[in-house]
Amino acid sequence: MSRLIVVATLISAALLLCIQCASETRTQNDGIYSSVPEPQRDSLREAVNRMISLRKASKWDSLFEFFYNERRLTKEQYIREEEGLSKLIEFVPIKVSYYPPEGIWIVHGCAVFDPRPSKTSGAVFSLIQARLTLDRWMLSDIGVEVPKDPKDPQPCSGFNFQSERNGRNIK
Repeated sequence: MSRLIVVATLISAALLLCIQCASETRTQNDGIYSSVPEPQRDSLREAVNRMISLRKASKWDSLFEFFYNERRLTKEQYIREEEGLSKLIEFVPIKVSYYPPEGIWIVHGCAVFDPRPSKTSGAVFSLIQARLTLDRWMLSDIGVEVPKDPKDPQPCSGFNFQSERNGRNIK
């Protein structure tokens, strides 16, 4: 009888250890998206990555399909506005936050544009707003976050895109 209890205890401990390891691995692999509920996490990461790829390639028609269109622009108006913006060279997400009053997720990151926004050099602190609709994520364009005080440290100054991509689960 005591052997049975010892075996059962060992099995329980092993199962608990496996569950804990799986949970830690999942959190490490989720990186900056770990605050997003698990059922939505991968789809948000995929939507953001797709948006970045399309924006870098200036594929406005494809971007319009999941653009969060608060101003109710027509596709033609949207494309005309996008064509007038600086070209996105790179965007690396560094933090994801939820804002309950608006029901949106904010993907903060560092971006490089060409030409660069005025009075900036290198990467600029930027954001993408994401809203989950019934069937997919709708995203804003990449906005530049302007610091309240220019003397404050800039989150993206001296930012190294390659090391950030290697050090985070950005895919």
